[in-house]
Amino acid sequence: VGQWMFDAKTLRDDLLHPAIGSLEGKILGSASLAMENPSSLRTVKGFHGIILADDFTKANLPTKELSVAVWIRVGKPIEWGGILGAIQDNGSFERGWLLGYGKESFYFAVASAKTNRLTYLNSTTVYSPSNWYHLAGTYDGEVQRIYLDGKLAGEAKIQSGPILYPPKAKFVLGAYVDDNEHYPFEGRIEQVTLWDRALDPKEIARLFD
Repeated sequence: VGQWMFDAKTLRDDLLHPAIGSLEGKILGSASLAMENPSSLRTVKGFHGIILADDFTKANLPTKELSVAVWIRVGKPIEWGGILGAIQDNGSFERGWLLGYGKESFYFAVASAKTNRLTYLNSTTVYSPSNWYHLAGTYDGEVQRIYLDGKLAGEAKIQSGPILYPPKAKFVLGAYVDDNEHYPFEGRIEQVTLWDRALDPKEIARLFD
């Protein structure tokens, strides 16, 4: 579906140009490149996220299966941190999906029509701030999985069937955003990829390797 990398070619002014796909991101606030090998997005206070689509229905997001992966270094742990997704979590109204992080662990949230609710699947491993991790989440229509550094770190069989999206939501990178919440990411991000199928464990391990 799309891939977003962070270098001098893709990140220009307040725009993020996709490495794969057509979704161009609008950077809200301030962000810069960390010029290492590979380069990455460095965000600090004043960064508000990257809007890939104001209307997620125009982003051609996965409907039956999905996988999302990222290299990430959390600089400031928060209770509701977002990395990539389109979500509404407003009281009992829960829709969409999101790869994110809390104060201690990463999570992958998915809602389906079976439950009309989000399942926040947390990684069994506690992350250390300022350490790099390869994080991935997959959903195959029956099983929801989260991987950390190429290894399975949790799975759930609560959801099944097509992904249940909200009537409206933004498709956002680098922030947790819904109708009444906006929590930007602080840290470093490198290479975010979204697929419209569920990668198997061997494919996830190869991404980490």
